[in-house]
Amino acid sequence: SLFGMVPAALMGIDIEDVLHKTFLMIAESKTKGGSPAQLGVLMAEGAAVAYDKVTFIAPGVFSYFGPWAEQLIAESTGKIGKGILPVEGEEILEPAEYAGDRIFVYLADTSDDPLKAKFDALVEAGHPGVEIIVPDKSYIGYEFLRWEIATAVAGWGLGIHPFDQPDVESAKVSARAVLKKFADEGKLPEPTVAFEENGVKVVADVKATAFKEALAEYMKALHQGNPGEDLRSYLSVQAYVKSSAETDALLKEIRSKFQKQYRIAVTTGYGPRFLHSTGQLHKGDHGHGLFIQVIAGIDGDTIIPDEAGLSAGKMSFGTLVVAQAMGDRDALTGKGRKAFTVFGGKDASSTLKYLLEKI
Repeated sequence: SLFGMVPAALMGIDIEDVLHKTFLMIAESKTKGGSPAQLGVLMAEGAAVAYDKVTFIAPGVFSYFGPWAEQLIAESTGKIGKGILPVEGEEILEPAEYAGDRIFVYLADTSDDPLKAKFDALVEAGHPGVEIIVPDKSYIGYEFLRWEIATAVAGWGLGIHPFDQPDVESAKVSARAVLKKFADEGKLPEPTVAFEENGVKVVADVKATAFKEALAEYMKALHQGNPGEDLRSYLSVQAYVKSSAETDALLKEIRSKFQKQYRIAVTTGYGPRFLHSTGQLHKGDHGHGLFIQVIAGIDGDTIIPDEAGLSAGKMSFGTLVVAQAMGDRDALTGKGRKAFTVFGGKDASSTLKYLLEKI
């Protein structure tokens, strides 16, 4: 689309070359047994027998492919109690450290990478795997189209409509209700706090009144699942914080610690960005997801003007972010999901570090 091609052209990328290579995938997709159809059927059949988490192993420049595929797959397949969870950027562990709920995808322009050896070990251990080697990064459009068609085929295989997003709107409706209360009363609604510890407030359906014990209690809701029969839980860590190199590193540590301790697929995302990608899946899939929200470091931010050209306003961007977080929490719990919400203080990094040490 123009949304992607115009910036690419302005960056000096040879878009004619990219498009010509994309046409190769159009031709392949029309052949009997073409890779898009095979990939789509694999994802659908895998999800039907509890291999519902497509995990990307993509070294080098192809690591940037993961976030794009995450939105494509999650938003297209997560609805009416079904879904395929895309997992990108996760630490690749030893084969025995995984439960039987993954399809691993190695995507690169070389097989000479340390991650390829890890992928091979996973496949040799019996985990399903797909190896995709493209000539070079100029085949990005070719790869985009492969996954777009494959995802549509997977939707057909799951018996769902891959081109709508019914549950994205539910979070928007809930957020608007929160914002209306703010407009009427001058403050956001206050959720019921389970307990407060060292300035950190927790909103969750737990009996424990200490953070470490409460988090462990919450994680007992993990649905173990059974390959071939039942779907296993996953964990989504949702960070409503300002992104930085430090928060990126902390979220990676948090993710890996949960992953290793609970043998669970873990995704991370900055809110509210993820609401338009994995957000659809979170509320539309089988319902075994677990959700940890972290809201911190948003005090003293910029006011949103009530009118264009003026500086005065009643609401800040921080207020909007909290409203979106609370709206999504309401949408999740309204769908029967369990959420563990952490309200930190002004320092987002300190709050993330606190969560990390309590896992």
